[in-house]
Amino acid sequence: MKKGVILVTVIGILVVVTFLALATISMMLQQARISEHKIKRMKAISAAETGMIYAMEKLRKDEITPPATITLPDKINKYTVTVEIIARGTGDCPATAPSDYCLKATAQ
Repeated sequence: MKKGVILVTVIGILVVVTFLALATISMMLQQARISEHKIKRMKAISAAETGMIYAMEKLRKDEITPPATITLPDKINKYTVTVEIIARGTGDCPATAPSDYCLKATAQ
């Protein structure tokens, strides 16, 4: 009789430990996916910011005339970066913008 009770107790403990291990693994995988998404997002933001700096430099050197759309010649962080230069008061650039142009960068 004692052997049967011990066997049932051990099996019950093993089931509980197994469920805890599965729950822990599931949470770890979810956190890994979230971290991967955050890293990709940060790389895309960095690439878009680089594109904006590139476009501002082109504007400063008078190498482009707005309104214009520029695609950077090289990929940045594996993203193709496109920057749209919009004149103040048109499209997505409000008339109250602090400069003559607005920049809109996308990294895909």
